[in-house]
Amino acid sequence: MKSTIDYSEIVSLSGINEIEQLVTTYYIKYYRAPKDLKVEILQSLKDGMFTGKCNYAFWGPYQFDPYRDLHSYPSVEQALHFSINGFRHNDKPDYPNDLVFWRSDNGKYLDGNGKQVTIKEIQERRNRLKH
Repeated sequence: MKSTIDYSEIVSLSGINEIEQLVTTYYIKYYRAPKDLKVEILQSLKDGMFTGKCNYAFWGPYQFDPYRDLHSYPSVEQALHFSINGFRHNDKPDYPNDLVFWRSDNGKYLDGNGKQVTIKEIQERRNRLKH
């Protein structure tokens, strides 16, 4: 028996800004990303648009990107493409791996070599770069 839910009633409830449903998950092998890097594609139940959400954020030498794309797209393919570009666009091949960091959605930090590091170690490495 197929269950149907009237999402229009749910998303119109007072105080509810958005409800999203997980559509699919992609596992990404990026050359210096953690092995469990993934992108989840979520679909808005309000407007049907798709958004990508990564389980890690890329931290280059001076910045970091959001885990979640700030834009929604009309297709799963576009949401995946722009999510991947979201963490790639600040990466540069000449960044040394010990100055590239990844922050997981559970607060764990890894460097570009896959070694777990603390926020203090990250700050010390970045301070050495500035001098």
